Amino acid sequence: MLKRTRGPDAVANSLIRGFKLLAVPYQFNYITNKSKSFVYVISGSDTLKWAIKEKEKGHIKYLATGPNIVILPNEEKKILLNKNIDKIILPSLWTKDLFFKLCPELKNKDVIIWPAGVDIPKKINIKRNIDFLVLDKRKESRLLANVRSALKAKSVNYRVITYGKFSQKKYYTLLNNSKYLICLGRTESQGLALFEAWAYNVPTIVYEEKTFNYKNITWDRASAAPYLHEKCGIFFKTDFKAALDKLANKSFSPRAYCLKNYSDEIMTKQFLEIARI
Repeated sequence: MLKRTRGPDAVANSLIRGFKLLAVPYQFNYITNKSKSFVYVISGSDTLKWAIKEKEKGHIKYLATGPNIVILPNEEKKILLNKNIDKIILPSLWTKDLFFKLCPELKNKDVIIWPAGVDIPKKINIKRNIDFLVLDKRKESRLLANVRSALKAKSVNYRVITYGKFSQKKYYTLLNNSKYLICLGRTESQGLALFEAWAYNVPTIVYEEKTFNYKNITWDRASAAPYLHEKCGIFFKTDFKAALDKLANKSFSPRAYCLKNYSDEIMTKQFLEIARI
């Protein structure tokens, strides 16, 4: 199912594809004591604790981690502050700002922003029979009803899918047959589903959510689409009908934008640069 926990896999898969394209040797979920290599822990606090111990033993030369270790920087006894961690990777500016606000000591660490790349299909459909694909992640009946009403008024063809109730393969198939994606979501640290839409040349109309809520933390400088560019789509907040009307005067090229900025190869090269490999 397409769900939040796929984030670490998406990051790993993007890097693996990039390493193969660039002919860079790597090991995945395996390290030998003889390697004394660069190790990147994408997710799992227990895995990071193991890597820290391995570095203390001299089995790891350089240790990087993120973005899926903790949701908030003070979790896991502030493990990100461990002196054996050389680099912390976060997926967007707003997540970095939040981490620095909650844990100012992180300003003394090497913290960088790096979003994962996206797998861009070689061929995509030109003719598409779904005018608007609606991805409902908020599950708020009033918002969805307003969107449905505006789409019906335009007499367009649309389809609604609910987050967590479809497979990755099904999502790609739908994207390849859709002209636009309407994303009714909450805050996103990167927005992988949006990147995937852009890779299929699907512009996105994104519900603008700026408030991140988790446990007792509220942060009002977040984003539902940290990497949304004018070439990839638009935001809307209160008036969805007005957002639809704007489309007639907009020209989008999300696939070309992704090819230029966020392909697996490009983002892996960037990763290698920030990792100093």
